[in-house]
Amino acid sequence: VFFRKTKNNITISYTLLTISFYIWIFGIGMEIIAPNKDWGFFWNRWLYSGAIFIPTFFIHFVQSYLNKINIKFLISAYIISIILLIFNYTPFFVKDIVPKGSFNYASVPGIIFPFFVLYFFLMIIYSFYLLIKEFEESIGLRRNQLKFIILASVIGFSGGSTNFLLVFEIS
Repeated sequence: VFFRKTKNNITISYTLLTISFYIWIFGIGMEIIAPNKDWGFFWNRWLYSGAIFIPTFFIHFVQSYLNKINIKFLISAYIISIILLIFNYTPFFVKDIVPKGSFNYASVPGIIFPFFVLYFFLMIIYSFYLLIKEFEESIGLRRNQLKFIILASVIGFSGGSTNFLLVFEIS
């Protein structure tokens, strides 16, 4: 898909979203099996380097797909993600990693981490708002496509968001 339509904003934003998901999930897998704390921290920073951009790439994809790009909003979102990425490499984002549940290592949130979680959920909720609003106004094939984008996104974000429960030790 990417190589056929490299200049298409939908394709680019979806590809970036997919890469971000990959970085995040691969990092989780590696953090779980990390042989020591140094490697655990490396993979923790790796996984959040992907996770930080998931909400930004998702809203970018949604706005591109809906053909309703708000450039100032997207620039703000990218700036926030870059700032969070910088903090990712400090104890303000994740102050420690410790064994939790069946995980060898999991995050102990720093002071900035709750802001990331808030940003994450606000962006995802706003993205769903845009998708649902468009779904309600659409008919035919477009409506069907939106239905499946919404369904797949709800499933994906519902599963992925459970990682925050582990970080905040919520059972």
